[in-house]
Amino acid sequence: MSNIIKLSATAEESIFPEIYFDLADENHFWCRGRIEAFFCLVKHLNISFLKPLRVLDVGCGNGVVRKQIETSTAWITDGTDLSYAALLKNEGARGNTYYYNVFDFHEAFKDKYDIIILFDVLEHIEQPLPFLRALSYHVHEGGWLFINVPALEWLRSPYDDVQGHVSRYTKKSLRAQLSESPFEPSVFTFWGFSLLPVVMARKIYLQLCKNNSDVYTKGFKPPFSLLNKGLSGLLKIEARLLPHVPLGTSLLGAARKRQ
Repeated sequence: MSNIIKLSATAEESIFPEIYFDLADENHFWCRGRIEAFFCLVKHLNISFLKPLRVLDVGCGNGVVRKQIETSTAWITDGTDLSYAALLKNEGARGNTYYYNVFDFHEAFKDKYDIIILFDVLEHIEQPLPFLRALSYHVHEGGWLFINVPALEWLRSPYDDVQGHVSRYTKKSLRAQLSESPFEPSVFTFWGFSLLPVVMARKIYLQLCKNNSDVYTKGFKPPFSLLNKGLSGLLKIEARLLPHVPLGTSLLGAARKRQ
């Protein structure tokens, strides 16, 4: 367990129940597919994995992304979240773990980071622009912001509702939000093309379910381990052989802080 550094006296609690952080581990096919797609995008941008870049994972949850990053790179990844219970599940990171609200603008963080990771956070925020401006305080000029969000509004299902997704994104809508922020949009790429039939099947299944009391488990956890392994392998092949799919269940974006 990480030693949590508490920098915010008060913060809004995470909307996610504790069960979500138990289900979303580094072996889950979606978590593995997301990091594969991210690493491919980083390589495309010629950002070094070998330099000890300073990274802030905003909304780090249980720390799965930090663990994946630090296992495969020399990056030092700090994590922050508004859920103390989730932060307690962070372990083994080289960086620090913070209970911290980015709107507090702590002086120690001003222009500190080379990269900010914002994975599956922006879709929960009703007013993204003030949030993006707050993030820009924490990264130096020319530093990177990487965003992952759910894609395509026609994929919306009861799972999005229980997750609190305000939006599902297209390249156009994500670029429009970033264009108004201190970040200059750079590259956008879909991933999860091979998951489209899976997510459509989930949508139909959850819509037909009379009892949606356990949507987190029904909508996120594969029913058996062999399916999880199969989908993990499929996403790995997609990331390496088809890095520029026309559509996908998720959208990755990269932007740089304007100079």
